[in-house]
Amino acid sequence: MEFKNLMAEGDFKITSVNLGEDHGTLNMRGKLPGFGDVWVDYTLTPGHGDDAHARGMVTADGRALAEDGTMLAGKIAGVWRRDGGDLRMITLDDVSNGDQVIVHVEADLRADTAHLKVYKID
Repeated sequence: MEFKNLMAEGDFKITSVNLGEDHGTLNMRGKLPGFGDVWVDYTLTPGHGDDAHARGMVTADGRALAEDGTMLAGKIAGVWRRDGGDLRMITLDDVSNGDQVIVHVEADLRADTAHLKVYKID
């Protein structure tokens, strides 16, 4: 799938993973140009009938601290798919500054790293 209107991208560190009976939460931290320091807690739930935990829905809350001290908040929802240790998420994010964006996340679970690309919705 091709996305247009790239507005920011950056590398993130998976700082912790918390597992529950029916979900898992990935806590990430990184930097995004135009947003500053970013923290996101992604909660992944498996899809219907997905006993392999290879796909499903994701919800999240995010915060960003810009260079000028402005704090942004985001509500996030989307889908995820896992292939071995590689995880991909595509989310729709509603940001407190009025931005609505699509975020494409490629995570390497074994390396505890992720790369995020943020696309503006026109």
